[in-house]
Amino acid sequence: MKKMHLVSVLALLSIASVPISAASSSFEAKAGIGSVKSADSKTGFDAGVGYAIRLEKYFAIVPELNFSWVNFSSALGSGSAGAAGVASGTTISSNYYTLPLMVNGRFYIPMGSDDVPVFQPIISVGAGYGWSSYSSTINSVSTQYWLSGFMYQATIGGLLNLGMIGEGSASSTSIMLEVGYRGGSLSYAGTNYDWGGYVVRAGVSLNM
Repeated sequence: MKKMHLVSVLALLSIASVPISAASSSFEAKAGIGSVKSADSKTGFDAGVGYAIRLEKYFAIVPELNFSWVNFSSALGSGSAGAAGVASGTTISSNYYTLPLMVNGRFYIPMGSDDVPVFQPIISVGAGYGWSSYSSTINSVSTQYWLSGFMYQATIGGLLNLGMIGEGSASSTSIMLEVGYRGGSLSYAGTNYDWGGYVVRAGVSLNM
């Protein structure tokens, strides 16, 4: 809980420090896939929305709300089935829903003298807090748990400006690509679980 409060304060201070005249801020939405180690490193849907607050030409603060969903089925082996009182081979259906709220620092890598290059490489590093709902269903009986904890992420990617591709003049719309790692330790009843995994997403960035 103390970590959550610290992250919230840092996020508010970062946003409050943004100059009113900051230009080229942008709204972004992206979707793709991601994995969660505690979900047997299975892959699922991953999406996010954010607002890049451009502090200067090569740096921005990006508050971001993410959502991930991992769903898979597995069968109990004979060793674990007997203790649970169910037949060997019984199928377990698992769902992991996670909401990571992050604040990122983003660096725009210079690309020559162009104010808006055709492709703008970016590096983002952030931290925040995550909430997750884990549910499992065995023989039509469902159990649900709620977890939460500190999370962090690091991604690399780029912005492909549509105007520079087609007409040679900058437009307000760019295609966004990113790949990276999101880590974290979410807890339930005093036990920590590894919520780390890779993230691969594509989307759109709109200058406001």
